[in-house]
Amino acid sequence: MSRKPFKLIKVDSPEADMCVLYRHYPTEFDVQMDLYLDIGALCADLDNGSEVKSEVSAFYDKIKCRFDLVVFKGQKPVCAIEVKRWKQYDTDPQSPAFKQKMKYKLFSEGSGIPVLYCKGVEEIEKVHAAVLDIIA
Repeated sequence: MSRKPFKLIKVDSPEADMCVLYRHYPTEFDVQMDLYLDIGALCADLDNGSEVKSEVSAFYDKIKCRFDLVVFKGQKPVCAIEVKRWKQYDTDPQSPAFKQKMKYKLFSEGSGIPVLYCKGVEEIEKVHAAVLDIIA
């Protein structure tokens, strides 16, 4: 028997029929937050001038990218991290997710700054190891 990905919780209200959606799975924001805290702790432990920032905009010619996280070392960007469920990066060239991935690829190739992808909580350790290799 499979569990629903969420539970509807009734809210007591004399004015209306209300409920709150309680999710049983981590959202993209949850994964971003866990990564931010993990990479932030890694940077603090290394004490080498590295730090992590969230929601960072970057420009390449006239292309604008906004990364979930960017790791800096000595205020220079050394890698970007994007959290997406893998299925969101489909192969349809018309989809926004595909276009975003192509922009990130152009940015990475043009700047030499790697873009790391995290598909969920289960990949945080993999991303952690990749960031450690870059900033250690």
